[in-house]
Amino acid sequence: MVSIDFYIYNNDYNYFKKLLQTNSHDYTHYVIIPHFTEGGEKAHEVINATIQRQKVIVVDKPIPGIKGKYGSVCQNFKLDIFKALE
Repeated sequence: MVSIDFYIYNNDYNYFKKLLQTNSHDYTHYVIIPHFTEGGEKAHEVINATIQRQKVIVVDKPIPGIKGKYGSVCQNFKLDIFKALE
C-alpha cells in the first residue's frame, strides 16, 4: 500500500517553489505538471536546487533547463494539432 499527497499550487510559481523547498526530502517521486501564470521560466532553477533528478517526473509539457536525466511524458502540441488536421 502506498499513499499519495496531491498538492495544488494554483499556477502560482512562488507557491510551487515554497512547496518544493519545504517538501524536497519527503517523497520518493515528484510528478510535476508545469502550468504557471508567471514566473514559470524559473521552475527549472528550483527543481535543480531541491530535487534529485531520478525523483522527477514531468507531465504534459517540458520544463527547459532541468539538468540531468529525469522522467517525462509530454505532448507535442504543434505536431498533435498538425496530425489531427492531416
